Amino acid sequence: MFAAFLNIIVKSLKLDRSLYRESKYFGEAAIYFAGLIMILDGVAGAVAANTIVKTSIGMAGLTAILTWFVWAILIFVI
Repeated sequence: MFAAFLNIIVKSLKLDRSLYRESKYFGEAAIYFAGLIMILDGVAGAVAANTIVKTSIGMAGLTAILTWFVWAILIFVI
């Protein structure tokens, strides 16, 4: 599964047209990309939150998930 995820990333970096033509890449990869976005957003939020005002990592992670959810809804609507 991880090899398929890396294959999708490499194809997207190369802007390979076959990636966007085949629908098999969109089902399982969406879960991986959503998880990756939440993890990176959580790390970025924790770093940003701890540099200005000292907050807990759990609160920063919860805020990251909520902001990801709001952005996902916004992109879906647009």
